[in-house]
Amino acid sequence: MRPDPDTPLFLERRGYRRRRIIDMLRILPFLGGLIFVAPALLLPAGETARLSLTLLYFFGVWVLLIFVCFTLSRGNGHGG
Repeated sequence: MRPDPDTPLFLERRGYRRRRIIDMLRILPFLGGLIFVAPALLLPAGETARLSLTLLYFFGVWVLLIFVCFTLSRGNGHGG
């Protein structure tokens, strides 16, 4: 039973999306850290990757994280 008939039953769509974007922005640093260490965790012991491929991987992940953060922050209304 709803306590007040004037209170909406469902959340406003824009407010709901904004909170979900804020949640994604809060999780992004942890996800980024996991993506950075994933190759070290997945490679077999004793096997090393070439330095050039490793640097390209880190640079690519770094650019991807910047792009995702920029996109989410613009969707949140705080972007440049």
